[in-house]
Amino acid sequence: MRKFILITIFANVFALKSQNLEYFFNKILSDNIYIKALENKYSSSLQEVEKQGYWQDPKLSMGFFAMPVETRLGPQNFKLSLSQSIPWFGLLSTRESIAEGKSRNVYFELENIKDNLFYEFENYYYQLLEIKEEETILNNNLKLLEQLKSLTESKYKQGFVNLVDVIRVNIEIENTKNDLSSIDKKARYLKYQLNSIISTEDIDFLVDTDFYKAEIKDYQLIELEKILENNIQLKIINNEINISKLNIDLSVKNTYPKFSLGFDYAFVSDNGSGVKDAGRDIFMPMLSFNIPIFYGKYSADKQKNTLIYDMKNNLRDDFIFRIKAQYENIIYDIKYNKDKIELYSKNIKSSQQIKKLLLKDYINSNRNFEEVIKIQQEELKYKLLESKAKKDYLISFSKLKKLNSYNKIKKTLNK
Repeated sequence: MRKFILITIFANVFALKSQNLEYFFNKILSDNIYIKALENKYSSSLQEVEKQGYWQDPKLSMGFFAMPVETRLGPQNFKLSLSQSIPWFGLLSTRESIAEGKSRNVYFELENIKDNLFYEFENYYYQLLEIKEEETILNNNLKLLEQLKSLTESKYKQGFVNLVDVIRVNIEIENTKNDLSSIDKKARYLKYQLNSIISTEDIDFLVDTDFYKAEIKDYQLIELEKILENNIQLKIINNEINISKLNIDLSVKNTYPKFSLGFDYAFVSDNGSGVKDAGRDIFMPMLSFNIPIFYGKYSADKQKNTLIYDMKNNLRDDFIFRIKAQYENIIYDIKYNKDKIELYSKNIKSSQQIKKLLLKDYINSNRNFEEVIKIQQEELKYKLLESKAKKDYLISFSKLKKLNSYNKIKKTLNK
């Protein structure tokens, strides 16, 4: 029996340690259905790049003369034509580069979805940590209230206090039980959301609030320069700018003449005239040009791509300003929540000292019971506020990691 208990304890501890964020991020990457769909989309975009590198298929045409055309050497019965369109120098490589840019954007889109899922998961996960810590706080509060109830009932039976004190502590006990019931419902909702991100239904999410404390200690601020370097949405915009430049180049190359090489081969029958070379087939090499004389449509296309290029540059400048503003806002939230954690921690200690003195006075002189309840609820309030501040602190760091496109985490996951 003792061995079974030890094995169970060890298994629970191992499960808690294995269920860290890195473990869940790997589960998201391997199991999330939307990520799998985008991976297929990216693979298909690579095939589009491959397709752009080839010439057009050669054109083969055949013709039969229903009424043979009589020539000096004999009648023509059958004609064969073969032509190959040849792109202008650099045209295919430009189209290939544009396709590569579009494929790269699909990849960045995939990475951006991963960032969003990581952030969404962390957000729900830290909410689950918060309510699990709240559950511990409320259970401890319930125990203290039960002890206080026993003490009050004993004093009431002895005639030292009024029935009001007993009723008051019962009200607080019922309120605490109701809060615990609400926490259980919210925990089920959060676990469902976490499972939906992983595209599964069977993970129970064993949450250890010690991880809460460890996470707060481990985080370090990320420099703005690194974020501007790693932000995936900024990479998407920069890549779109590059595609716009290539489209401008393609618009220019589309104004160059297009040509094709080929030949006509006509089969001639001998008409029995005795003419020299009678029945000799006809072979005619061909060179044709497609001359872009209607330049207006090409000029309009170039102007359109130039305007898109300017627009993308403006969007990039605007996005950089918004990243900087978002960064400053996140840094403010981190520092603000850190200060709140320290403040609430001090308030909790002060409340505990006051409660200790009031309880001593109540036990000895049967006075200030209302103040005992009040300070007990004040301590509870500060503990819950501290838990919320810790959750907000961690979510602020999640926002910072998302702004950095979870760069460090992805490097760790890819190892």
